[in-house]
Amino acid sequence: MSWWSRRRTGAISQAGTAGFTVANTGVIGSITIGPATYVLEDFPLAPANHPAPKTLAPSRLLAARHRLVPFTGREAELERLAGWRDGPAGVAARLVYASGGQGKTRLAAQFAAASAAEGWLVWQARHRPAAATPSAADGQRGTPAAGRGVLLVVDYAERWPAGHLVQVLGDGALRGHGPVRVLLLARPAGLWWTALRHELDKVDAAADEMLLAPLAPTREDRVAVFTAARDRFAELLTVVDPGGIAPPVDLDEDDYARVLTVHMAAPG
Repeated sequence: MSWWSRRRTGAISQAGTAGFTVANTGVIGSITIGPATYVLEDFPLAPANHPAPKTLAPSRLLAARHRLVPFTGREAELERLAGWRDGPAGVAARLVYASGGQGKTRLAAQFAAASAAEGWLVWQARHRPAAATPSAADGQRGTPAAGRGVLLVVDYAERWPAGHLVQVLGDGALRGHGPVRVLLLARPAGLWWTALRHELDKVDAAADEMLLAPLAPTREDRVAVFTAARDRFAELLTVVDPGGIAPPVDLDEDDYARVLTVHMAAPG
């Protein structure tokens, strides 16, 4: 019996003996026992729609889902992720972790788009508490097609109950499309990851982690990030002469090691 089958059988057994909730993907071949705890759906490769920029605060403009500021840098990280994706393992999970504002979600979106262009099916898993009411969008996903494999992105993985993450990794909807790659995004790599990795090791699924270093460690790097964000904001907000908005004088401070902090200074 395959790992996937053992995991599926084990989950159903728990549901029958302890009232455990089995997650339902809302896609082909799913089994529902109790309320769904997560959904699998197409990863949003295009930026989310947003109101007119002038009506939004800078913090809302910078929401990762809008992708208003061009993606810059991270060539080495993207290369490492591509090497992991194209490796020989049948099932592999990689944790990308860093403090908030370092650009984990943007990196995942960039990698997802690159993977889709390479012929991979790219999905995301969204956690939904068992008490939540299903929405019309739950489980919306295109008809599975032949691909090089499946890349599944799980954001804020540290917030998921460990059992639910194990269920996601064993979901039958991931089977039959080639290799499976699960990209987990989180702020800490703590006990939750140690426990999950132990479960993966027991079934010979490859698991590793990658600490996301600051995008702009030097002042020169930060000036470049600031300038790109400032010019993009100027374009969106129809500012005629953005050159008059100078980088913060304290750009050397540790707070500006976070790319989000640099971006938030850009509107001036």
